[in-house]
Amino acid sequence: MKVVYLILTSPYDYDQALARAVAEAQGTGAKLRVVFLIDPDAITTTVHDMGESGWLGLGSQQRLRESILQGYRSLAEDVLRDIQAKSIPNLETSALESNGHLFLQEKLQEEGAYLIVCGDDSLKTRLAPYLKQIEFIEIRP
Repeated sequence: MKVVYLILTSPYDYDQALARAVAEAQGTGAKLRVVFLIDPDAITTTVHDMGESGWLGLGSQQRLRESILQGYRSLAEDVLRDIQAKSIPNLETSALESNGHLFLQEKLQEEGAYLIVCGDDSLKTRLAPYLKQIEFIEIRP
C-alpha cells in the first residue's frame, strides 16, 4: 500500500506542507502518515556548540538539552492534535525521537513510500544527499 509521509521538524509554518501531503495522498489513494520528528542528536549538537563557545557549563548544557526536548515533545503533541482535528481521511499521526538521517534512510527503503519533509533552510542543507529522493518544503522565518 502506498503511504505518504509528511515529516515535520518544526511546529511553525507547516500548513503548505500539510496541504501538499493531503493532496498527494488523496490523489493517489494513499494513507497519510504525519510524523513530527524530534532529532535529539541535532539538539545535543546545538547545545554542545553553545557550551564550546562559552555560553553554558556542562551541567547547564544537560538541563538545557532536556528542557528543549521536553518543549519539542509538548509542541509536537499540540501540532499533531491540531492536525487530527482537521478530519483528514486515512490519517495517522505520531511523534518520534530519532536521528533524522536514519529515519529518512529507513523510510526511503519502504516500498510505496513518498516522503515530504518540512523544515528550515539549515535542514535542507543537512538533507542535501536525499533531496532527489524526497520532496522538501521549506518553512519561512
